Amino acid sequence: MNKPIEKANWIFVGIVILAFAAQFLIQIFMPAHDPVQYYAVHVLVVELLIIGVPVTLFMRKNGGPEQFFVRKTGAFEWIWGVLLGVGLFFFITGGESLLTLLWNSLGIEIPYMDVAVNGVWRVIAMIVLVAVIPALMEEQLFRGMLLSTRLSQGRTRALWTVAALFALMHGDPYMLPVTLVAGLVLTGAAISTGSVYPGIAAHLVHNVLSILISNAADPETATLLPSFSEIGTTAFIYIGIGLVFLVMARFGLSRAAARRGYLPPEKKKGPFDYTGFLPAFLAWAVLLAVNLYVVTALLP
Repeated sequence: MNKPIEKANWIFVGIVILAFAAQFLIQIFMPAHDPVQYYAVHVLVVELLIIGVPVTLFMRKNGGPEQFFVRKTGAFEWIWGVLLGVGLFFFITGGESLLTLLWNSLGIEIPYMDVAVNGVWRVIAMIVLVAVIPALMEEQLFRGMLLSTRLSQGRTRALWTVAALFALMHGDPYMLPVTLVAGLVLTGAAISTGSVYPGIAAHLVHNVLSILISNAADPETATLLPSFSEIGTTAFIYIGIGLVFLVMARFGLSRAAARRGYLPPEKKKGPFDYTGFLPAFLAWAVLLAVNLYVVTALLP
């Protein structure tokens, strides 16, 4: 194992330990929290101090941020990154709905962290705390430091390693398949473009849309447990819409990066660099098959 990978591994281990410890302490000392206050403390401690500071120092001491995919991209790559985020939102929302139905059918109630708040300024504060800062910090950690130090081992191994670490660090076992798919898509986009910025745009847009939808939802109906007939069709429509956006965005990102002169490592032949896309799609297909089998077997 070369030194950059070893150093990155130890930094990541330290980040994970400190992050989970900090989250545990925050939940203990802020049990009846206001969402804005809770996320303000969480972002300050976890995102900025525990993740942001060591990742920034590591990059500066090992050749600078550009060596770790913090590279400028063209305007079109930002636009395609936004569309990638829209696709992720629809795709993941549909999958989360099916997973929720699956766990409910097994008698397991999934805990959720409420991000709905009252007032325009509080919504803006939540967007900054839950969408903007985490997108910047987490993409530099996973698609910057971790991915760039692992590409020497082959991009397939790097893809799955980074995506799996991304899913595990988010710490939600009920939605692990969803987070893994998001990790595969975002990591694949970084490999295809050589930059964290399209992933930051996608991560940001996904989180912003999630916050806005949560605040627009009716709190009385949001707590009701939906049936398969009520949620199944809508979930599959969401997944279909998301898939269309994801395909367009990944194709656009590949073409835009090629026009910029970037050549991904071990690039396959053809104009479409599908790194991370096919594994994510296959993982999702397996998830849907298992979900449909279990739900239809248990529910009338």
